[in-house]
Amino acid sequence: MATIERTPRAGGVADAASIASPVAQKPASGVRPLTMVEAKQGLAAMYGVDVAQIEITIRG
Repeated sequence: MATIERTPRAGGVADAASIASPVAQKPASGVRPLTMVEAKQGLAAMYGVDVAQIEITIRG
């Protein structure tokens, strides 16, 4: 199985498709989706950076 690099490059933006997002999945009964604040906190913890460094862009 191939390993996928999930660490963003210096000054770069993490590829949203490469991050398993619980928001993108249909939540189970009684489970609410993450808020943007919770998503940013999770990404900051995953990458070991400050929450202020995480920028989320929604395209639709």
